[in-house]
Amino acid sequence: MNDRRAMLAERILQRRSAFVCDVLGRYFAWFLARNFHAVRIARSGARPPFRGGPLIVVSNHPSWWEPVIYVLLGRTLFRDRIGFGPMDETGLRKYRILERFGVFGVDLHSRAGALDFVAVAQRLLAAPERMLWIAAQGRFADARERPVRLRAGPAHLARRMPNVQLVPLAIELAFWDERYPEIFLRFGHPVTADEDLDRALEATMDALAQDVQSRDAARFDLLLGGKAGVGGVYDMTRRFASWARFKRFHAGHR
Repeated sequence: MNDRRAMLAERILQRRSAFVCDVLGRYFAWFLARNFHAVRIARSGARPPFRGGPLIVVSNHPSWWEPVIYVLLGRTLFRDRIGFGPMDETGLRKYRILERFGVFGVDLHSRAGALDFVAVAQRLLAAPERMLWIAAQGRFADARERPVRLRAGPAHLARRMPNVQLVPLAIELAFWDERYPEIFLRFGHPVTADEDLDRALEATMDALAQDVQSRDAARFDLLLGGKAGVGGVYDMTRRFASWARFKRFHAGHR
């Protein structure tokens, strides 16, 4: 690694703040709960913790919620890991606070940017307790879009670091029975650099889509509970009706 890239990696390490990750991580969990009915993770998928050593979680990119979802997963399922993640450097300028979570800017439109990413990521993953979160489609894409096409960065990185695990993560946002949407997650089993990461993530997304379309909550574990009910006059009349029958009011539609 040349001096410039070494300095860039060191700056990323210094900018990440465990204190900010804890404080704003709590806020992000509250923020998700305020905007979604639930965050659910598929029971039949692979589940953390994965074996030791550096880890790269590679997800699809259906919305701008992914960094917040990564923070929630880091706080709940990957407590023993130190997380980092690349982001388009143009977008990161709008959300500089994310640098305190280990997010770093990448030039997605040049070969030099790709080389910088691989070199810096190698330095970040030199410690076995560290991990990367990557929305590897490189753009917003509908969760039903097929075939799944990922940027080559994670696979190139894995070929340079044979001890790195690549773990597919499927993400989908959908409405079930409530006014508020829900977030659905499913981990795939780790793959090696010799395997087709695009196909592995696509298979994980297909399996998650089947779970979501079933509308069966029993297929999921609840990772975070959030808002329920319609609100306004409708919920007010339901609340009064419950009180009149001396019953506890449940805001959920179901």
